[in-house]
Amino acid sequence: MKNIEFEIPAYSDWQDAAIKALKGKPFESLFTKTIEGVTLQPLYTQESLVAKLGEELDLQVATIRSLQNDQVFQVAQQIHADSSEAFFCTA
Repeated sequence: MKNIEFEIPAYSDWQDAAIKALKGKPFESLFTKTIEGVTLQPLYTQESLVAKLGEELDLQVATIRSLQNDQVFQVAQQIHADSSEAFFCTA
């Protein structure tokens, strides 16, 4: 099998292709604002993350990776009874 390497496109190349595919809609229509007021971009690149987070990037990545490896979880449920026997009583 051949080892084919593709050129990594620049963000501006992707943006030009997206604008063409939008057929007249504004590029900004690809941005989504959440109810928390956070604007989600249609594409994130390594360069954009480094520019936005700077020194914080390594800490963010380490935090995300540590959460992915955590298999421990707890379930909490409010109980409306005076005792476990009263809660589980089906009579």
